[in-house]
Amino acid sequence: MVTTSQQTSWTSLQLQAVVQPATWHVWLGAAWAFAAAASIALLPDGSLGRLLIVFPFLLIVPGHLMVQGLVVKHLLAVPRGRHVVYAIGASPVVLGLTALATTIIPRGFTPTNIIGAVTIVCTLFAMVALLRHTRHDARAA
Repeated sequence: MVTTSQQTSWTSLQLQAVVQPATWHVWLGAAWAFAAAASIALLPDGSLGRLLIVFPFLLIVPGHLMVQGLVVKHLLAVPRGRHVVYAIGASPVVLGLTALATTIIPRGFTPTNIIGAVTIVCTLFAMVALLRHTRHDARAA
């Protein structure tokens, strides 16, 4: 049976793990996903600002958030530079499968719909990554 003091300490431990500096890259990835979605909606086609926001996002963020969500325990000992290499390798797969999934929507295979779907997928990966980081940090403490 969990007492109130144990429950309070568990909640504060979860909060500390979510806002700790080790998860800044997950928060940055989620924010970048929303910035890319906003740039697709607000900036005109072919603009340099849209390209500078969306292209690096598509190259790195989906794969990085997927890798962080799936294999956080195994990557803690790996240097951060290798995380980017893994992300660049995984992002085309995530992007391709997500773009393919948009074909079931009428007029769905458009840049706006693809970026919207990738933003949703990145948000889900970020939530899983934060949950996994929280659980791993709680076990380590």
